[in-house]
Amino acid sequence: MATFGGSTQQSDWLFTEEDLRNIKQKTNQEAYEFLESRKRRRTESGVKSEPPPLTDRVEDSNTNGSNTNGDSKNSKKRKQTEHKRRTVTVEEEDELKRYYCNKIQILCGSQVLNRSIRIMATAVAYYKRFFLTHHPNRYEHETNMIFACIFLASKVEDEPISTQEIMSKVKIVSKNVLDMELVLLSGLKFQLIVHHPHRALSGFVDQIRDNPYGLVCTNLNIIHDNSVGIINRVITTDAVFLFSPVQIALVALHMSALSYGFDFDKFLDLSGYKKNPAW
Repeated sequence: MATFGGSTQQSDWLFTEEDLRNIKQKTNQEAYEFLESRKRRRTESGVKSEPPPLTDRVEDSNTNGSNTNGDSKNSKKRKQTEHKRRTVTVEEEDELKRYYCNKIQILCGSQVLNRSIRIMATAVAYYKRFFLTHHPNRYEHETNMIFACIFLASKVEDEPISTQEIMSKVKIVSKNVLDMELVLLSGLKFQLIVHHPHRALSGFVDQIRDNPYGLVCTNLNIIHDNSVGIINRVITTDAVFLFSPVQIALVALHMSALSYGFDFDKFLDLSGYKKNPAW
């Protein structure tokens, strides 16, 4: 299997915090402009606009009958918050995307599609990468994108699942998923190989189990399972855009090892991982 070093994941999908923040703000602004453009087209074509949100109507009614100075202040305040009312904030986007990443994990679980952890992690990575530069507001059927991520991930990870099999478990339209897969491929720039912390975690656990440094770990299986749980939560966050899979795996393993009394710092010292600049 290809290594992380020199991969497109390292070159194209890792960012500084500032760069990541700028990308998100740009995506959010483009979504706002898209929604404004769509609203103008609807108005020009004679289609009635949707009523303003209830909160807007309540605020407007509360300003009726106020004096001129009050109207001026309220008008200025409404203009300052206009953008926030018309599209979600970057922070709200993050919460929305994390919600759908959790949905992917549930759908890939044993109670629904029963897919491997590799398919789940790859599908989550595809979803996060796509919506880093594409705003959810521009795609009306979020569910189609979720299943497109799972469908594509299953092929890339060599555990293919048919749309018919998906349809037997959940209500979807096969054509919609296939159409969205093409959109997804383009949005991913056809960069489909994903390196996961789970694989790095397995390597570290095997090394501890072989015990080349004389360190005894009696709860290694429990530590491994807890680390997997930490990683599954982390991959739904921005950490995957800021840190390498090895770094994420090491942190998860470190957190779990501390809970069960294993001297993980000593393992890092003896193994030389602390001195490795690649992490």
